[in-house]
Amino acid sequence: MHNLNIMDFILHFDDKIDLVINYFDIWCYIVFSLIVFLGNGIVVFSFLPGDTLLFFLGSRCTTALNLPALLVLLSLSAIGGNIVNYYTGRFIGTKAFTTDSKYFKKEHLTKAHEFFEKYGGKTLIVASFMPVLRAFAPFVAGISKMSFGKFITFSVIGALVWITFITLIGYYFGTLPYVQDHFMLVLVAILVISFLPAVIGYFSTKKKIVRNDA
Repeated sequence: MHNLNIMDFILHFDDKIDLVINYFDIWCYIVFSLIVFLGNGIVVFSFLPGDTLLFFLGSRCTTALNLPALLVLLSLSAIGGNIVNYYTGRFIGTKAFTTDSKYFKKEHLTKAHEFFEKYGGKTLIVASFMPVLRAFAPFVAGISKMSFGKFITFSVIGALVWITFITLIGYYFGTLPYVQDHFMLVLVAILVISFLPAVIGYFSTKKKIVRNDA
């Protein structure tokens, strides 16, 4: 395969994914499933494409890919990644918060646990649609020792809704002439929209802090 660099991949995203589909043939499902699994399951791989990948793959289900098979495999990969991330956080949390230190305090762990027990379900579902946070939410849920029963319930819901919704948008709208002619612009728009909730939440929280300090 051709040598890929990050900028080249971003600027020619559609060509590169088509290249993967053509090169790996039926095994491309494994490649795309692995990307979703790593993006959800390991924090350091949270930069991997998520929404843009799903949108593009959905558009290719009208020609090269099978939609039901893709939805099932990607959903299982997302759920599996979330579970791995949860237990990674749970293991690290147990080790990191054994004793108080400058950065790891038991008080913070207690607060995180209370937050995820109260708002964790909503957080996991919303974070599924947000790049980077998609990987951090299960990790923090594990560190805070959110009950696994509650975690897996909302994690599955979030993964299924995210995979199905974005892929189907690509399936129904990705082949429209305007979208095909401005594909990179559409992908950039998807990325911007994906980050909006995090940006809005950040400034909203910052505004509240300023009011409280005033």
